[in-house]
Amino acid sequence: DPPDFRDMTELVRVLALTALASALLLPVAKREKELAQVSAGLLYLSVFLYAMAQLGGLLGTVRTWLDSAGASVPHADVLLRAAGISLLSAAAAALCEENGQRAAARALELLGVVEVILAAQPILSDLFGFAEKMLLN
Repeated sequence: DPPDFRDMTELVRVLALTALASALLLPVAKREKELAQVSAGLLYLSVFLYAMAQLGGLLGTVRTWLDSAGASVPHADVLLRAAGISLLSAAAAALCEENGQRAAARALELLGVVEVILAAQPILSDLFGFAEKMLLN
């Protein structure tokens, strides 16, 4: 069964709780900057873990659909892995930047790009092989 995207009550709850927690952190941030940063980091981590759980479920569903349909989607695993790498590195970089670690955030972004390129190696190999065949024929 495909997921029912019309039922968004869980997402609305997460968004509302996140907005409420952020609003409650504002007065704390004026008095206790370090405590507010740690609290904001924990809030961000909680939302990130929720998002990853949701994404993992969606990717599992997509994989099940492809397998049950007998569909042959070339490099589907590579594309899903690249999407996961992109999301993880962006989230980790945002967390570092939120905590004032701009250099670490940029390093994580660079690492994410390199990892996506490495994950895409099977696709690149096929593309170069195709180009070679086209040039030789």
